[in-house]
Amino acid sequence: MVSERERAVAEERSSILVISAVVCVIWLGSIGFAFVRAFLLVRKTNRLVVHASKHRHRSSFAWIDEKLFADK
Repeated sequence: MVSERERAVAEERSSILVISAVVCVIWLGSIGFAFVRAFLLVRKTNRLVVHASKHRHRSSFAWIDEKLFADK
């Protein structure tokens, strides 16, 4: 037979494990989201750099800044 104390300790451990798992999933998700955002920003910037190289009549950096921050 399992005593009340052992059962309470087991329930507390299981709740701690569940909370730890949820925190870990949220933490990993936020790291993954940050990597995806960085990847998409680098990809967008690379596309703009390639496109800006075709626009020699203006400063490439001014054109990139205009396109990157136009939607904000």
